Amino acid sequence: MSNLSKLKTCNSDFEAQVLKGSLNAEGIACMLGNENITNLYHGVISAFTGVDVLVRDEDYEKAHEVMMKAESEEVQRDGSLENVDWSFG
Repeated sequence: MSNLSKLKTCNSDFEAQVLKGSLNAEGIACMLGNENITNLYHGVISAFTGVDVLVRDEDYEKAHEVMMKAESEEVQRDGSLENVDWSFG
């Protein structure tokens, strides 16, 4: 049986779910810790705990690479509308 390591503590359930989706898409199994307590007491407990993304020890390196890639892609999306086709009618 393998041990679990905390990859990241996310500020919200949404952020944790997005990361979980990215990891699952790469074939990396993960689980979320504190998810239920954070959802139940959102705004109170989440300020202190967050949602932990846990991966198996043997998947940690690959999971970290996936996380870093996902975060760098997120930073590159600056919210600009330069690539939007503005045709009306």
